Amino acid sequence: MNSSSDKRRGAGNTGGSSTHVLRTTAPGQATSSSPSGNNTSRSSIIAPPPRAQLGGPSSSSSSPSPEERTAHAHGTNNGSSTPSSRRDSNAPNTAAQAAVAAAAAATQLVKEKDLRIAVLERELGVMETEFQRELDKLSQNESETASFWQAKHSALNQQFLRTDTELRLLRAELDVREAEREELRSGWETMKREVRERDDEIRDLKAQVRGLKEWVSTSTKADSSTSDEVFGDGMARLGNGLQNWIIVNFRRAKLEQMMAQSYKSWGS
Repeated sequence: MNSSSDKRRGAGNTGGSSTHVLRTTAPGQATSSSPSGNNTSRSSIIAPPPRAQLGGPSSSSSSPSPEERTAHAHGTNNGSSTPSSRRDSNAPNTAAQAAVAAAAAATQLVKEKDLRIAVLERELGVMETEFQRELDKLSQNESETASFWQAKHSALNQQFLRTDTELRLLRAELDVREAEREELRSGWETMKREVRERDDEIRDLKAQVRGLKEWVSTSTKADSSTSDEVFGDGMARLGNGLQNWIIVNFRRAKLEQMMAQSYKSWGS
């Protein structure tokens, strides 16, 4: 039975088909000790074409390959197939379905990952936009604050410079006023000394005039018995005294006039 199935598979394989042959070992015949059993376990299984592997499970199950149709025809002509041959014939379909399911799962996983990546990229774009907006707002606020404080600093600096200039001018004016006060004080002291000197001179002159009056009154008494020589000497002394007094007073008056002119010129 096994030899006839091998012959049928060999005839199918040599029939000019270029389908890829997949050699597998049946699970039920792996412990066979006879050579015919080993040959049966190494039976040739016709693998589905690449399109059948990549296609959906419905297409692979609904449209069997030409080799499967040929093997099925030989099996129906020669008799009923064994369970091992059924398992061998169903193995490619199961592998194809598993591959298709794995491919579909991988595709679904990739789609989910792509969708999640797109969502994350969209969220990242929104966050970048918000961050850029906040950054622009902060930059604008910083520039406005810097401009405000710069203008404030400039205004305060100008006010400080004006105040400092006014203070310097006031200090210079104060120095000038203090110098003028010192000059006036020194002039006042000088004038006080001059007034004291004038008072002393006036007292001296009054004393001299009083002495002259007394001398004249004593020298011109009618009841006195004085000779002409004594009277002449007295008049001579009186003339000399008047002459000396006039000279001294004239010089003093001239000096006082010169000093007054000099004070006037100094005051102007």
